[in-house]
Amino acid sequence: MPPAPAPLLKPISPWVWIGAASILVFLAVLGVRVVANMRHQTAVISGVVATLHASMTKGDDVAIFNNADPAYQQQVGLQKSAHLFDYVRNSLGAPRSPHLIGTYISADSKTGQVLTLEYQTSFDKGAGTETIKFHKVDGRYLLLAYTVQSTKMNQSQIPADLKSD
Repeated sequence: MPPAPAPLLKPISPWVWIGAASILVFLAVLGVRVVANMRHQTAVISGVVATLHASMTKGDDVAIFNNADPAYQQQVGLQKSAHLFDYVRNSLGAPRSPHLIGTYISADSKTGQVLTLEYQTSFDKGAGTETIKFHKVDGRYLLLAYTVQSTKMNQSQIPADLKSD
């Protein structure tokens, strides 16, 4: 009987197996934490958008403005902000069922983290695509910008202060 062939691979030390298993456990725990954090952030953001939509429905433009980022407050001002949300309400009615279609996150040293959300939203009088930007400040998401595109919006009724030059 011929001798057994020499093994092609060297046996692996039990310490290597223990190290590999430890790395796998660490990665699994990290993955679970990342998923849990994403779910938490999604719930927080959904709540912020629901609050914005509730204020839009009630016509509480002051609450929208007061819960906005200071940059929004300074650049837009209360009157222009109120005109924007009045125009949306008059054209489309109250938001009813938003469906998230896009999420974009950007960050830089000057502005910090900015979250841009795109929703396909059903309103009382039609549908539109909302783009909502939030600035994350101290764990809170503050309104930074809001736009909506819809064929149901009457361009001739855009308030003068909302028209772009």
